[in-house]
Amino acid sequence: MDGERTHKITPITIAQTVYLVGRNYFRNSLISHARACSFAFLFSFIPIFMMITTVLIRILHASPETIVKIFKFIPELSPYFDAESVILAIQNTGGVHWFEILVGVFIFWAARGLFAAIFLGLKDIFHIAEEPRPVVRQLVMLIIEVAIVVLIAAIIFFLIMMQTISTLPIFNALNQKILPLTSFLSHYHLTSLPNILLFPVIVILYKMGTGTKIPFKLCFVDALLCNMTFWAFQLAMHTFIDYGRYMVIYGVLAKLLIVMLDVLIFFILFFFYAQLLFVYQFFDELLLGELYCLPKQNAKKLFHILRRILFIRPDYLMAKDVNMIHLKTNETIFMPDDTGTDAYYIARGTVKETRTNGTSFYERGDFLGEASCVFEKKRETSAICMTDVDLVRIDSSTFQLAIAQNGDVAQKLLGQISTYFNEVYGRTEDFAV
Repeated sequence: MDGERTHKITPITIAQTVYLVGRNYFRNSLISHARACSFAFLFSFIPIFMMITTVLIRILHASPETIVKIFKFIPELSPYFDAESVILAIQNTGGVHWFEILVGVFIFWAARGLFAAIFLGLKDIFHIAEEPRPVVRQLVMLIIEVAIVVLIAAIIFFLIMMQTISTLPIFNALNQKILPLTSFLSHYHLTSLPNILLFPVIVILYKMGTGTKIPFKLCFVDALLCNMTFWAFQLAMHTFIDYGRYMVIYGVLAKLLIVMLDVLIFFILFFFYAQLLFVYQFFDELLLGELYCLPKQNAKKLFHILRRILFIRPDYLMAKDVNMIHLKTNETIFMPDDTGTDAYYIARGTVKETRTNGTSFYERGDFLGEASCVFEKKRETSAICMTDVDLVRIDSSTFQLAIAQNGDVAQKLLGQISTYFNEVYGRTEDFAV
């Protein structure tokens, strides 16, 4: 559309937005993408857990006196562990083992699988075309992806460990010795920390992974909404479900099950808000696609009737006068050989289109001039207002983008063009449409 975009928020626009987000969310199978991302993340969690354990063992192997200091600082560990046995076991650990190398390679592979699953979902939402990238850039992206996955997994590992330790008697002794640390690691901080650290990751993924020029401010707001919704879900779940009861029965396994559920819900919300981002960015074209595929007035199916009621009034497109044309009875919209390449949506009134071999009447909810708009050619017909008419003007670039964004629009347009050439030129043996 020409001119600066005006955002007119009305109940109809909000309802249309909700419909477009929901429809495209299920059409793009984003729940399946969320499940794939959840599995990829949890699959990468195991080798990262092993890596963290390996790193800790290597640190203690290099300085066994640290173990002695830990046991002296927290003597309450003695009933659970024997210091000499722990030191002996760690000292028997040799150099870098092939298994540790395998774990490192596996971490890179698992992390790449996670981000491949995320970008595949974003690609389906934003219709991103694959472009070859330089090897150096691919390597940098790989390092960033692995670093993010390792960081998130390490945080989750730390939280599970701390929330489990906090239920043991040892924690009471630890609490007395390092009170500032344990007061920070309260239940509130432990549950809030992942959301705080996830926020910048979401912003980066929305900004870098969508393949479109989305303003940073928009990514920031959308990521904030995603994070707040995820936090509200966690709060509701912990309010209405007694997790302590399951912790008594299943122990750490219950915490892992909770993490699995949280990861799945996070990715469901992540793709939902990514879809909202797409709808917001291309609302003009998506709304235009719904208008072009609007069910006819005589539609009998309930779903088609509801769609017509929802979309027949495009408040968003009618918000600016530059998009609107107001004509009186008997005024001409276009004539043969006119050079205009706009298409028109009839928001009010009746229009008569005259061809060389017939006449058609169009009413509210119909389109005019698609052929000239798509092919950018002169008009072949004339259109005259039979009543006072309000038209929404749609320029060629916007209409063509709507075709690219919506396969239903392209399919209907092919049928309309076929009918158009048949009516204007007629069928011949040499040119059959």
